Amino acid sequence: PRRSEEAKDDVSGGSKGDDAISAVREGAVEAFEEAVCSVRKQHAPQKGNVAERPLSEADFDGVDTLFWKIYTSQPVRALLLAQGALDRLRTESAGATWTKQMTGWFFNDAGAACRVVGNLRQALEYYEASLSIDRATGDQHGQAATLNNLGIVYEALGELPRAIE
Repeated sequence: PRRSEEAKDDVSGGSKGDDAISAVREGAVEAFEEAVCSVRKQHAPQKGNVAERPLSEADFDGVDTLFWKIYTSQPVRALLLAQGALDRLRTESAGATWTKQMTGWFFNDAGAACRVVGNLRQALEYYEASLSIDRATGDQHGQAATLNNLGIVYEALGELPRAIE
């Protein structure tokens, strides 16, 4: 998602906005890691340190399931899970064939969390990113869900012609 540029911080030479984004990213990755450990312990108990195993499609699927259980009651935590998943999909699992479609799922998840907290413009950005990936991967179920979600947001914004598209 696009972020506006903040004023430069005279002391550190960096921007205050960059520091805030970095803190959110760290929190998102931490929330994602905690969720992965929880999912692994519940669904596939194995000996050894669960945090040291490489991430798998099942890990991301489990986090996605957790997201949908909490997104209305804990939307900020749910958004952190989605953002953490997106970050990890970009950095650690980029070579796997399933990651592109899963990335579409988590953009849709992030859009849903933003919609719940009332950040409708940010939700649109996430949904547009999801739709682009859904189309590129041929994920018809994902396309249908994302188009529905886009319609809900455009309706909420009073942009009915866009909602009907």
